[in-house]
Amino acid sequence: MGLAGTSNWRISNSKAHAFFVVQEQVWSQPQRIKMNTKKTSLIVLLVCLFIVDSHAIKVVFRFDDPRLRADSISMRVVKLFNEKKIPLTIAMVPCDSSECAISPTSKDSLYIKELNSANIEIALHGLTHQDINNHGEFGGLDSLESLRRIEKGKLTLQQYLHKEITTFIPPFNAYNRHTEYAMLQNGLSILSGDMYNNAHYKEIQYFPETLGHLMARNGIWSAAESVIMNCQEQDAVCVVMFHAYDLPNEHSWDILQDLLTKCDTSNNIELYTFQTLNNSGVTSTKYRYQSNQLSSGLQKYFLSKGVLHPTWKCIMIHACNALCYAIIPLLLLVVMCRKKYRKWHKMCAFVTIGSVSGVMGGMFAMPGPPLVLYCISTLEDKHEYVTTLQAFSVVFNLFYTIFRFKAGFYSDDTWLWWVIGLGGAIIGSSLGARCFDVISNRMLKRIVYVMMIVSGIVAIL
Repeated sequence: MGLAGTSNWRISNSKAHAFFVVQEQVWSQPQRIKMNTKKTSLIVLLVCLFIVDSHAIKVVFRFDDPRLRADSISMRVVKLFNEKKIPLTIAMVPCDSSECAISPTSKDSLYIKELNSANIEIALHGLTHQDINNHGEFGGLDSLESLRRIEKGKLTLQQYLHKEITTFIPPFNAYNRHTEYAMLQNGLSILSGDMYNNAHYKEIQYFPETLGHLMARNGIWSAAESVIMNCQEQDAVCVVMFHAYDLPNEHSWDILQDLLTKCDTSNNIELYTFQTLNNSGVTSTKYRYQSNQLSSGLQKYFLSKGVLHPTWKCIMIHACNALCYAIIPLLLLVVMCRKKYRKWHKMCAFVTIGSVSGVMGGMFAMPGPPLVLYCISTLEDKHEYVTTLQAFSVVFNLFYTIFRFKAGFYSDDTWLWWVIGLGGAIIGSSLGARCFDVISNRMLKRIVYVMMIVSGIVAIL
């Protein structure tokens, strides 16, 4: 009925009928099949599509911010999921702002009993859920403080709940490398945040909430129902994160109950907690997490369905990005190097190339290839070539840095790696300058062409 462990492939009567009809055609007309191999392949493919169910979607409901003391909404949510026997992960805050445990009272005994149900997973949601210096609770912490908070938070929850805690959900979705290290040291192997952080450890399973942009546009329940019921992708994971404030009135409760009923009765939906999802063999390592991050226009277009997609699909999209990286510059080179086009005014050409580079930089974070190939094909003097590219690079990089800083792309670790990388960049620039002085204009062009070809091949691979 929708719980983990149920079989998820089946053949309806209509599908089975179609299958046997095809089989009859294959055996009754062998000569025709031999003469039409392409048609036969198509029929076999259609048969496979009929047999294999591609509508399966794995769903995790994640309820953020409850405490160990019962409030009316938290109690009602837990009872609802228990009554319907639907798995639920609760991201629980163990302490108040003074780090005192929010311990349950005798009045909370029924609530604690409901929390100890088999289909309820308790996840650690920080220690106090404070926003420290606009970095969330953990985004700006070092290793020692991260270790202390996670250890204390886990022990506090275990003191009152007889639950194995393996999942960490960072408050405000803010965490860093030290957070992940502290997790592993405390036996937490699953992290659920959002899609806008770095993943550092291959030992951690990353299951981010997947409806962020759709929730803001359509509301949580409309977004969740749309994604879950219409998803056609096998092995996709949908994490529905919600709070108490998403249930402000009876109408919202009715929508939630209706959604849970649909999920429970659907044969194409599997319901999990993060623990059971991980135990079932579904993996979401840093490689799957990183491949799902929306880093280009192409990805945003294809991966805007609100789910965590299989890695292979994301790799295909990255490959398309790489093809754009390799093909577009080559096409520009062919056009710009033709003699009849060299009569164009340089200013017009530079505006065109600058616009194309800007689009590629915004969509694929790779503005360089069009500029490099155009300049190397039109500028005869190597010094003019280098200074022109450097001027463009300064403008582009300054603009992108400001834009991404305002968008919140940079963390505390980013600046550290910048400083480390700067040393290597200075050394490399010094060596490159010495080589530049001894090579000819002709040799420089050859080197640039070879490097662009190699870069394109590497990007595709």
